[in-house]
Amino acid sequence: MSDRAGMPASYDADISREPDNSESTLAHARQIGAEHGRNAASWVFDGNTDGETYRRVLAGIEAGDPAILDSFDDRIPCIGGAGDYDQEDLAGELGFDGWPALSETDAAMLDSAADAYGEAAGDAFWTEVERAARMHVQAHGLDMGAVYTVAGSGVAWHVVTADAVDGKVTAVMVGDDREESVDVTDLTAIDPDSYCSGCGQIGCEGDFRHA
Repeated sequence: MSDRAGMPASYDADISREPDNSESTLAHARQIGAEHGRNAASWVFDGNTDGETYRRVLAGIEAGDPAILDSFDDRIPCIGGAGDYDQEDLAGELGFDGWPALSETDAAMLDSAADAYGEAAGDAFWTEVERAARMHVQAHGLDMGAVYTVAGSGVAWHVVTADAVDGKVTAVMVGDDREESVDVTDLTAIDPDSYCSGCGQIGCEGDFRHA
């Protein structure tokens, strides 16, 4: 995920909490944000999440689709958001004494730390959601009896191999017998009555099945 990547896997747990060191304070804020982001992401999917949802979310992340990204805004931790963690909690963890009566310098530093927290939380959240979705998509076979469309094709496809290898499956376009390697995140299940069984075009009105 190129536009949301760059999040270090971990931070030094021994970083000083003293606010007089701006770099260590920001690093510690990012550490806290990343942990909270990963924890929040762990609740996105559960045992009731179907395969189509995993594929739709993964495709949306990779495409930067606002319809997907914006739908999770209220789940990403941020200071002053819907969660229970606020600026006072962050100030306590970072070692800012005297909250809320901080010096002008410390108040500005805490504002910067809150921004760093939020950015790290968002990066870690999306990294973990993408990882979980990709692992599920690649580990679980597709429904061999379903009909799919491939992103941007406008044509119906059948999958030939249900289990993904390196994120790809073999599929055949309806009306053509050539096998092609298709990214599983580009597949979307469609209504069997929405395409022409002769030419494979979705929405074609010349389908002989209904003659």
